[in-house]
Amino acid sequence: TIRNANGEAHATLTITVTALTCAAQDGWSETDSGDTAYRACASDKEGEWYRVCQSANPPTWGTAVDNCQYIKPVVTYPSSLLTLQRNQQTTITPTTQFYISTWSIAGSLPVGLSFNQANGVISGTPTEVTELVTVTISASNPDKVTQVTLSIAVDIYTCPAEGVWPETEAGQSVTRDCDNVALKEGSLSR
Repeated sequence: TIRNANGEAHATLTITVTALTCAAQDGWSETDSGDTAYRACASDKEGEWYRVCQSANPPTWGTAVDNCQYIKPVVTYPSSLLTLQRNQQTTITPTTQFYISTWSIAGSLPVGLSFNQANGVISGTPTEVTELVTVTISASNPDKVTQVTLSIAVDIYTCPAEGVWPETEAGQSVTRDCDNVALKEGSLSR
C-alpha cells in the first residue's frame, strides 16, 4: 500500500521462485543446473561415473556416463621359479586381488600337472624328471589382463648315502638284511 496527499494505491506483487536444480534421482544427489554429479565406481572398478544436470527450463538430467573399468588383476604365485619333486603330489595356488573372470595358460606343464582354468591352481603329481619349462598364465577380466611367467622343473630328491645305506629317492624305503644273520633275524628298513 502506498499513501500520499492525493490518496493511496494498492498493488499485489507475486514472486515465483523456480529451482534451477535437478532433483535427486536414482542415487544421484540434487545438482545445480549446468553442474555434474559424480558417483563412486564399484569397489573392484576404477574411473568415474557421472551425470550432467543440463541447463534447461526446468533443468533436466542428462544420460549417466559410466567410465568405470575393472581394476587390473593382481596375481602372485609362491615363487616364479619352482623345482618340484618327482612323484610328489603338489598344489600351487595363486594369491589374487580384484575381479578375475577367466584364466588361461600358454606353454606345457610337466607331465602329471594340470592347470585349473576356474582358479589358476596348478596341481597334480609330476611323474617325469623335467628340465626347466616356462609357462605364462593370464588372469583376465572384461577390461584388463595380467600375465605371470612361471619356470618349473621336476627333479628327483634323494637322501644321501650314509654308512651302509645307499642314496635313496625321497619317499622311498630301503630294506636290507641284518648284518649278523647268525645272531639276528629279519631286516632293517629306512
